[in-house]
Amino acid sequence: MANGLLPVAEPETVTLRLSDGIDLVADVYRPVSPGHYPVMLMRQPYGRAIASTQTLAHPAWYAAHGYVVVVQDVRGRGGSKGKFRLFRNDIEDGAATLTALTAAAVARIVPLLPRAPKTWIVAGGGARNPTLMRMLAQRLAPARVETGHEAGWSVDSLEAQAFAFLAVRSLRGLPITLPGTTGAPRPLTGGVLARP
Repeated sequence: MANGLLPVAEPETVTLRLSDGIDLVADVYRPVSPGHYPVMLMRQPYGRAIASTQTLAHPAWYAAHGYVVVVQDVRGRGGSKGKFRLFRNDIEDGAATLTALTAAAVARIVPLLPRAPKTWIVAGGGARNPTLMRMLAQRLAPARVETGHEAGWSVDSLEAQAFAFLAVRSLRGLPITLPGTTGAPRPLTGGVLARP
């Protein structure tokens, strides 16, 4: 790492097929170094080869600073198929792209686990997103992917219950993070009690 910058791989071109059969094409810039990096999505009508705007740096700059950058041609522009209509499909296509990135991020966890799960249970808003559920099922096969509701859980209150559990542990000075689960240096409690 020279000057604190990470080496950057050549961009990889990937295609996302939308539910209406349209293919959106993107270039992915990523650091060469193994690791976990946040993802930035840039969608533009100017062609992904430009890969920047007047206000943003080139994606390779962000990759050298520890980000994975996805630069996608919007529908009907650059390498993406379909008909370009200014702002017509941007919300839906952007949401589909973010959903695909979410499913891909979950799937990238599997090789890091001691063994692959046989069943994945999805809770929260994702359990109500049929597109995400379909993408997860495709990427995580042969494992089953089911909703928390199918497992008998309350998907609407599960997150609140988890935070309540962590809050009680924190109030009692008990650890809420452990080296084996989060990589913390030792079992640690957390949170701050704020009284009105």
